[in-house]
Amino acid sequence: MDSNESTRIHLQRAIKKLQGAQNSTPQQDITAILSGLFRIPRYRAVTGDFTLVPEEWKHFHELIKKRTGHEPLQYILGKCNFWKSEFFVTPDVLIPRPETEHLVETALEHLPSDAERTVVDCCTGSGCVAVSLALERPMSQVIGCDISPAALRTAEKNRRYLLAANCHFLASDMLASFSSSSVNLITANPPYVAVKETPSLQPELSFEPREALFSEDDGLAHIRSLLEQAPAILKKNGCLAFEFGYNQGEAIPRLVESTASRTIRQFKIIKDLGGHERIGLIQYA
Repeated sequence: MDSNESTRIHLQRAIKKLQGAQNSTPQQDITAILSGLFRIPRYRAVTGDFTLVPEEWKHFHELIKKRTGHEPLQYILGKCNFWKSEFFVTPDVLIPRPETEHLVETALEHLPSDAERTVVDCCTGSGCVAVSLALERPMSQVIGCDISPAALRTAEKNRRYLLAANCHFLASDMLASFSSSSVNLITANPPYVAVKETPSLQPELSFEPREALFSEDDGLAHIRSLLEQAPAILKKNGCLAFEFGYNQGEAIPRLVESTASRTIRQFKIIKDLGGHERIGLIQYA
């Protein structure tokens, strides 16, 4: 048996296992694992024009087994693309989603590139939003906060890796650690999944940290805290931009109205590319 034939047998075995686990993208996942963790050029991973030593093939099939158990590919690879960079991810943080890039876009529209501003990214997780904003706006100071020490370690690793010198992280329960009228802009991707939705969630979500996913009060408890705490720490004309669930579009305006403790100049909801209401933006007077 030549090396190419042996490679084809290993790849066919892996594809069959993934297909048996109802994986809809077996070839893409295999290519990502081979190129990301075994340094096989993507075109060779696709054509099968490569070979691995027995110990590497053993490790490869161990990774395929993880994927057939629905472990997210991003955790297997230990990294994920977001905005314009690649971020380290671990099971201690949520996997950055494309829809959260709308949060970055919204924030950048309210952050001038030629002026100093102070930004807080609440529930920062991997730090993907905070670091992305810091890299886009080098004159601003960006502070990411999270209640999870493990998440903050991952965020700090990303900050150092991407050389975001104007970004820092600190431990905080929501916005409790910030002083009055000290911030120009707050971003947040808080937990917003209702516990009752657990049975209907994709199996991959069971690998992500529950404390970063789920919130009480039909998924609105953390957003409520955010709306209650943000006005006090925002400066005059400050803004709050936050992500919420695809099915919470009707509840969010009522929640904003019921928690308003300061004059709101503008409130609007921004849709994602799928047409779902996804980002809330509040501009305070």
